[in-house]
Amino acid sequence: MTADPHGSAAPVLFAEPGGRWATLLGIPVFVVVGLAYDAWWGSGLRWFVWVLAGLVLAVIGAWIVHAAREHTSVELTGDQLRQGTESVPVAEIVKVFGPAPKAKRADDLERWQRGRALGEISRVPRGRRPVGLQLRRGSVVQAWARDDAALRAALTDLVEKRREPRR
Repeated sequence: MTADPHGSAAPVLFAEPGGRWATLLGIPVFVVVGLAYDAWWGSGLRWFVWVLAGLVLAVIGAWIVHAAREHTSVELTGDQLRQGTESVPVAEIVKVFGPAPKAKRADDLERWQRGRALGEISRVPRGRRPVGLQLRRGSVVQAWARDDAALRAALTDLVEKRREPRR
């Protein structure tokens, strides 16, 4: 468990960053390989062209990673589930559905698989798998994560703890 980077004192039970800044480390490698290729074959490009290309790629890559971290990150604390920029209080979750079998047709989908995806993205982000949730007001939604089994387990544990009578 780690502390919430957004300033909350509640411990983080599950987290996925959405995007990783380490992916940008390939850009200097690209520039060095390009410079080495030019030095070996003498294609005539100047060093500043490779540096400029690296800077352009770095800016675009940083924009993409920032957007991924903003819109596809997941964080679960004892108090709330955050999916991108949308947060749902854990107290609102009354049921966590198990994994659904693969549906061959749209008619075969489980009820929760037809629910809206949490976050501002209209569907479950690419590379993530859905976790069905029933909320207190009766609506059914899809949470999502790369490691859906770990998110499902953490959510199930929280929901079960809330159901237990307090002594």
